[in-house]
Amino acid sequence: MFLAAARHTKAMLTVFYNSIIIYFSLVILLRLSGKRQLGELEITELTVTILISEVAAAPLVDPNASIPQALVPIVTLLGLEYLMSLLSLKSKAFRELTSGKPALLVVRGQADRRQMRKNRITFDELGEAMRARGLTDLGDVEFAVLETDGTINILTQQEKKTS
Repeated sequence: MFLAAARHTKAMLTVFYNSIIIYFSLVILLRLSGKRQLGELEITELTVTILISEVAAAPLVDPNASIPQALVPIVTLLGLEYLMSLLSLKSKAFRELTSGKPALLVVRGQADRRQMRKNRITFDELGEAMRARGLTDLGDVEFAVLETDGTINILTQQEKKTS
């Protein structure tokens, strides 16, 4: 009975120490990789974030899982993400392949239904972006652009005249 309790305590301490080491390792590695806010992540960055969370969880719950077994794939994934970002900087074609390209949803007050359908943007979402800018009439919109991060930027007719 005492031996089982001692093993259980040792396992709990191992998980505790693993949690501390993995936490600080992830904070340092993610800080070095220069990640943006979650809402601004590219698809490749989001994929790496999800994979890292899965890999990092093993030593947090399993006292038999080793920290190097978690850190090696984490460092590998961050290295791949770094390589992907370098390739994106060097090649426009690669960047468009992995990140997409902006899409014009509205041109001179006219919604491009084909682009909206292609990008699965509803009129409700477009209306929400317009209301966020204080607009209620589509005719006041010179351009509405769906950015690669999923945000909709709007240039009004008035802003176009003043620029």
